[in-house]
Amino acid sequence: MKIIINYLVVTIPLATMLACSNHSEVQSTIPSLTNSTNTGCKTISSLVRSNYQPIEEEKEILVLKSLDEGKMILEHHNATLACDALIKTIMNTDGSNTIILVEQSTEDTNCTCKYDMQYTISNLVPNKYHIILKKQEINRNGNPTSDATIYKDFYFKYSTTLSSIINLK
Repeated sequence: MKIIINYLVVTIPLATMLACSNHSEVQSTIPSLTNSTNTGCKTISSLVRSNYQPIEEEKEILVLKSLDEGKMILEHHNATLACDALIKTIMNTDGSNTIILVEQSTEDTNCTCKYDMQYTISNLVPNKYHIILKKQEINRNGNPTSDATIYKDFYFKYSTTLSSIINLK
């Protein structure tokens, strides 16, 4: 009986330490959104003629750039949204390599314009990631008025030298 008690006294704390240790390692590698900004309305595209072809600088693209310490900047250039849109962004993950980024905005005006949005994503490790970019309409109180729909779905490999451009349209 004494052997069993000694075994339990040693085994239980060891198992507890291992469980806590593994849990904290998993928590620290879950990607998170640490910053989100936008330029505001850049141009009013609804006022241009209907046969207008955008020049290269006006094309809608995503730009991915690595930063130090497991961070990356994701820039969404020339997103077409309502003039004076309320813009919010939420990010979810599957706990590992899938990042779901939801760009929420109001659509309650009669004009559209181009916006640039920038996101800083942290807690990345050298690995292959899957990003699902979604769009969702919200009201002026920030509450969803529709389901989020997939806008772009892509993969990238994070490294300290990451620099990539993804065409959206």
